Amino acid sequence: LDDDPATCNTHRRYLSGWVEEIAVAYTIDQAASILRTYRPDLIVSDLSVGESSSLPILSQTREALPDARIVVVTGSDKESLRAEMSEGLGIETLQKPIERTDLLELLSESSLD
Repeated sequence: LDDDPATCNTHRRYLSGWVEEIAVAYTIDQAASILRTYRPDLIVSDLSVGESSSLPILSQTREALPDARIVVVTGSDKESLRAEMSEGLGIETLQKPIERTDLLELLSESSLD
């Protein structure tokens, strides 16, 4: 989930070979629509999508898919926000800009089913 198509394409390339199927959403509404029918093991999302935060939909997704791995990519360096996502919602974070090795290293810490 990211409002920047280039970033979505980059993340798709990064994840190629790690996951079988990749769904892309550029808006919160598109993500909600996809999540009604698609049950991902992994979600990679920007924290800010357009003028909105992705946290509300990711929180709902956490409730619906408690075993899904959720990674938020953020430009925010606020430790309190990162702690809230990690401790409160079980969301992992990566600081922008990210490289392929950053994402794959995080995913390697515990493999997907």
